[in-house]
Amino acid sequence: MQAHLLVAFVVVAVPLAFISFVNYLAVLEILESGNYTEAFTTEQLHANITLFLKLHDLTIRVALIFWGLWLFPLGYLAYKSNMLPRIFGALLMLACFAYLIEFAVLIFIPEYYFITYPGSVISGIAEFSFLLWILIKGVKVSPSAAFQHG
Repeated sequence: MQAHLLVAFVVVAVPLAFISFVNYLAVLEILESGNYTEAFTTEQLHANITLFLKLHDLTIRVALIFWGLWLFPLGYLAYKSNMLPRIFGALLMLACFAYLIEFAVLIFIPEYYFITYPGSVISGIAEFSFLLWILIKGVKVSPSAAFQHG
């Protein structure tokens, strides 16, 4: 069940990240294409650029929900697996709440965004240490478990 949730949250988060990137590409298109400078006034160009940058920002804010939510099932699976140190699972689950708090602060009280910095540090440590552990150390797998299916 947790693996299904993890995949579902990632399936939503990845397209949101790509959509937000498209907004950056739109800004580059406006700035690099001579067609727009001839068709629009400077103020209109600035307004369009501001709009696309704002759309990028808003899309990233929505993606924060799913970037956080997928960490909880990942952390739970890591915690229960006995293939990794349990601290990674606990930190990843904690990072989930850090992302959700960051989203809530950005939506409701953006002027207090600074209160999310400790959560960002925790999520950064959780995600990078988990990644480095898997890349460098790997996971513990018993020889009999390596050949089991299902």
